Amino acid sequence: MAAQRRGALARNRARLGQTVEVLVEGPAPGAGPVMTGRAWFQAPEVDGLVYFDGEQPETGRLVQARLTKASAYDLVATTVNPGGPN
Repeated sequence: MAAQRRGALARNRARLGQTVEVLVEGPAPGAGPVMTGRAWFQAPEVDGLVYFDGEQPETGRLVQARLTKASAYDLVATTVNPGGPN
């Protein structure tokens, strides 16, 4: 498990700085008003989530998001052009 975790973290860190399209799924359970979503490379029930930092997008939207932080399984992103057309 430790080797798998290191590999997953390396893959997520390699994505930092990229702008990806994310489908906003809704609020994170137990995380207050933080919204979550998934990018094309994150499968439900298998992969981690994208957590939004800063302005929170609406559920159901596809937004452009810049990946800013990485953990072994999840990513943190900020929306690109928040409040504007996405």
